[in-house]
Amino acid sequence: MELTISVLIAVVVLVLVTLPLFGKRKKKSNFFSNELETFANLNFQKETVLSNLMDVEMDFKMGKLNEDDYERLKSNLTFEASFILEKLELLDQSVDFETHIENEIKSHRRMNGHVSTIQKEETETLDCPICSAKNDLANKFCNSCGHSFEVAEKICSECSTANPIESNFCGNCGGNLNKS
Repeated sequence: MELTISVLIAVVVLVLVTLPLFGKRKKKSNFFSNELETFANLNFQKETVLSNLMDVEMDFKMGKLNEDDYERLKSNLTFEASFILEKLELLDQSVDFETHIENEIKSHRRMNGHVSTIQKEETETLDCPICSAKNDLANKFCNSCGHSFEVAEKICSECSTANPIESNFCGNCGGNLNKS
């Protein structure tokens, strides 16, 4: 009887933890990409599984679980935790979260009207600060990577560092950001 209840609890926990992985996807939010949502969900699942693992450990130490049930539950939860950690590691390697966050902030600022045009040098081309591709000064987007040149920042013409729009000099190299 105890074994049946323990198996049933383990199955319910496993289903509840993995259900979000197979459920319908939420509509993409305005501020977070799918990768960031997936990363947050996986971190939540990791914390849940680790918490369950600690609970099983405590229940065993308190005598609420026999050794067979403890070993089986611990094995299931450890397997699930390793699966989640592997997915987190793969996601972390494939996504540059800092770039995603910066792009989401820029997009949010652009939607709320906090946008000014980058001051461009009087040269024939503009180097993209993301991929360094040469672009015509009239371009609003990079020909190579699609990066928008209309952002709430000034790009230093000497070192390509992004600076706050109110800056007069580059925080990286000290270059004059107001050259015309």
